[in-house]
Amino acid sequence: MNPIGAQRTLRIGDSVTAFGLQHTVSALDGFTVRLDNLLGGSTVVTLMALFTAPDFTVAGGEDGPVLPPVGLLDAVAEPVLATAQRWERHVVEVETGRLPGADPAEPPRAGFDPAATTLAERERTKDAELRAAGETASLRSLQRMRGRYRAQGLWGLLDQQALRTRSPFGRANERLLAAMAAAIEAETDESTGTRDRLRRRVKARLDAEHGEGVVELPSKATFNRLAAALSRGRHTFDVATTRRSLANRPNRPFTPASPRKAST
Repeated sequence: MNPIGAQRTLRIGDSVTAFGLQHTVSALDGFTVRLDNLLGGSTVVTLMALFTAPDFTVAGGEDGPVLPPVGLLDAVAEPVLATAQRWERHVVEVETGRLPGADPAEPPRAGFDPAATTLAERERTKDAELRAAGETASLRSLQRMRGRYRAQGLWGLLDQQALRTRSPFGRANERLLAAMAAAIEAETDESTGTRDRLRRRVKARLDAEHGEGVVELPSKATFNRLAAALSRGRHTFDVATTRRSLANRPNRPFTPASPRKAST
C-alpha cells in the first residue's frame, strides 16, 4: 500500500474507471479531459465531472494517490475545504503517528506511536478523541476517510455532494461544458469559425444527446466566457493552420489555467 504523501496529478495514459466504464486518458487540456473507453468510444468531460464521479478510480496506483489539478481546489468553497483539511490531520496522524507538518524530532502523542500501537488501536484512539470533542464522526467514517485519502489525497476528503454543485466554471451545467469541449475539439481540422457557429453546434449536440431544449444554453456573454476558458491555448477562433500545428505537437505536461468564473 502506498505511503501517505506519495501523490501525483492525473496523467495522459492513465487507466481510469468512471461512469460505469474503463477509460484511457488520451488528452488533458485546461479543465477538460478526453477519455477513450474500451468499447471504442471517446468522450470529453470536465475534470470536475470526472473526479466527482461516484465510481472514479485510477488503475495501478504504484505512484500514489492521484490528485486533481490545483485549479480545481481553488474552486472549492472555503468551509468545504476547511472540513477536508481537518480530516486530513486526523487521517495522517492515524496513519503515521504524527500530524501533518509536525517536527519529526518530537515523539508521537500518546496512543499514536506506530512503534507501540497497531493501526486498529490508533483508529480507536482517534475515534474516542473525536467523540470526546463532540464530533459526529464514527469509526466507520474514519476508516472510510482513510481509504479516500489513500486513493485521492485531500480531494478524496472533500464533501462530494458539495463539489457537484460547484465547478471552476461557476454554476455552468456539466453537460453543457462537455458538449462545448467536444465541439471545440472538433474545430481543430475545420475552417476558421466563429463563436456563433460554435454556439449553434453546441445546441445541436445537446439537443441530439439529451433531447431538444433539455439543456439550455446560457446567455451569449456567458457562453463566450465559457468558450474562452475551455479553448485557452487552442486558438479555436484563429486561423485553422495554427490550430492544426498546435494539435500535431507532442503531448506536453499538463499545466492547468484558472478560467474566470461564469454563471448561467
